[in-house]
Amino acid sequence: MKNRQQLPLLAPLEKESGRKLNKLDYLVLLVLIVVYSAMTFVNLGTTNFPTSVCQIETQTTEITLDFGSQVNIAKAWFNINICEGDLTLTADDGSTAVYTADNGNMFRWHTGTIGLTTRTLKLTASSADLVLNEIAFFDNEGLLLPVTEVGSNSGVVDEQDTIPESPSYFNGMYFDELYHARTAYENINNMYIFEWTHPPLGKLIISIGIRIFGMTPFGWRFMGALFGVLMLPILYLFAKRIFKRSDFALIVTGLLMFDCMHFTQTRIATIDTYGVFFIILMYFFMYEYMTMDHENTPFWRTLVPLGLCGLSFGLGISSKWIGFYAAAGLAVLLFSTWAWRLIDIIKGRGEDKFKWTRINWLAYLPIIVTVVMVLRSLASGPANYSEYLYNHITWYDKLMNWNTVYIFSASVVIAVVSGVIVHLKNRNASKYMQKLNQQIMVIPWCCILFVLIPAVIYFISFFPYFRYDALSNASYGFKDAVNTMWKKQYDMYRYHSELKATHSSSTIWYEWPVTTKSTWFYFSSGSNTVSNIATTGNVFVWWAGIVGFFCLLVESIVNDIKNSNLYLKIGSGMVMASFVVFLIAYTQSADGKVPGWLFAVMIGLTVLALAMTREVTIKMLAVAFIANYLPWVLVSRCVFIYHFFATVPFIILAGVYWIYLIETRNPKKEWYRWIKWIWLALAIIFFLLVFPAISGIPTSRGYANFIEHYLPGGILYHGNV
Repeated sequence: MKNRQQLPLLAPLEKESGRKLNKLDYLVLLVLIVVYSAMTFVNLGTTNFPTSVCQIETQTTEITLDFGSQVNIAKAWFNINICEGDLTLTADDGSTAVYTADNGNMFRWHTGTIGLTTRTLKLTASSADLVLNEIAFFDNEGLLLPVTEVGSNSGVVDEQDTIPESPSYFNGMYFDELYHARTAYENINNMYIFEWTHPPLGKLIISIGIRIFGMTPFGWRFMGALFGVLMLPILYLFAKRIFKRSDFALIVTGLLMFDCMHFTQTRIATIDTYGVFFIILMYFFMYEYMTMDHENTPFWRTLVPLGLCGLSFGLGISSKWIGFYAAAGLAVLLFSTWAWRLIDIIKGRGEDKFKWTRINWLAYLPIIVTVVMVLRSLASGPANYSEYLYNHITWYDKLMNWNTVYIFSASVVIAVVSGVIVHLKNRNASKYMQKLNQQIMVIPWCCILFVLIPAVIYFISFFPYFRYDALSNASYGFKDAVNTMWKKQYDMYRYHSELKATHSSSTIWYEWPVTTKSTWFYFSSGSNTVSNIATTGNVFVWWAGIVGFFCLLVESIVNDIKNSNLYLKIGSGMVMASFVVFLIAYTQSADGKVPGWLFAVMIGLTVLALAMTREVTIKMLAVAFIANYLPWVLVSRCVFIYHFFATVPFIILAGVYWIYLIETRNPKKEWYRWIKWIWLALAIIFFLLVFPAISGIPTSRGYANFIEHYLPGGILYHGNV
């Protein structure tokens, strides 16, 4: 590179070094991981948190506390476990105070007014059995009162060293941790599972951190933060595969590293992080498959990235259903790649002749079986089939009466075995016939890798439900487990499809890319300071990424139109037609919602257009954007900006890819090489400026007001400064 001497520090990064990582890449990754680990794990949450449990049974348990002398008890901080009910505190003179325990205040320090003067206090549960972690008592001056328990140690005041200076996000649950971290705790203790509106795997992953560090804020947030760190090397490797240069891989990873949403979402104990993590893996492995040299790669090796992609798909949908949105894009990419590869084989056959008798036609059997089963399902039952199925017949019996699972599995086995037989039979056949059969055999293998294996993973992830239900049913078996799992699918679908709740932080899908309003996670205030956690995008990451994505898409359309290839011209026309359809539908809609059938037309035209193009990277990025983002257009329930999280890695890749094209097409223009570094620098500066608003770090009201009203990026403090 002629200009390398002008940028001596960046020259090694700018050298094209291929798809694989080299020593420099490992060094860069190490630095990124260390820096980001420090950013995300510092102030993540305390490990000094009460973990012993005190159980107070109604009308049978009485706990006596002794303060050593008569004291004025002004208030108390209650750290409760999973329970609801009234706790009565009785003084020596018989006067009482009542604290109402509520699950909305579990696993965090919640203030209750006491207003008693006494030496001893008697604690009783007056309305329901209670489970307490710890209680701290304070006098009128706010000083902590020493206290001991009389008699046996119930555990209600045995961890006074865990009492913080003040309650905050750092030492308690906030936002949806009350659902997901709680459920992780219930999974560990085989309790009734409270949060059932999402698949279980995300909560099971959260429980790993709890098992390691205890039921503490650091424990229930640890795995999310770890997965946030692990996203960086995966995206770095993804970018290295695309750009074959370390500098662009560094830019992509740095932009995600300093994206505000990536920082906040991975530091809270909710399940979105795991779904996004596995979606990135899904598209990484699919891109590996799409860019393989199929001509010179043994067939079994081409199945490796597909297998890893299917595994990631199974883990993704077991964490959150957004994996299904992403999987629709995978299907487009897979079948587009498969079809173009089949066309290449046929075109390159030369003088070799096609022989019907040497084709494994049984490879199509799983597809035929699937179509028949779907048609039969649609043809049976009343119009409101889901209600009928739920109320009148068990899922297991309906499933097995059709023998759906057995027939589909058998069809896959037949297809694979017949493929092996045909392969052995064709050992002396022409290279053309061998490759043709190998390409056809991708179909049954995909049925295994993308249907059967993910289905098994998804089923196993519901083990906590099976284990809990087995407590009340000694004969609980596989049939019962299938019924339990399918009932949960119905419950989840019904919840999300019928949810009518509203929220002050809810937004509309088209507002997400421009970051008009954040989702508010946490807020507390002091005399002149505020602490805030809001999840939103880094405007220099999101805005620039979106602009780069559409510039890339427009250029691809223009180039396809100029291209003499008829298929590319037709595809470009479909893309433009789809957007026209969308705009007409949206402008004609009174409530801002696009009719489903028109949306389906738009998506169908776009997908067909993308399938026709052979530019692998642009196709992958466009499909990933469409699959992860546009389905939210049809969602009628309350939605939030963090639902855009799964799209963020791909708009980053798309934006950087646009800059990559600009730079590589203008090698003599030195300043073009600085665009990407300026972009990263601006993203870092904005991240640091808004850091107090997204991290919970206390800051002055004056600076919070500056962030809220003078920086771009929408509402962060929601009018509280």
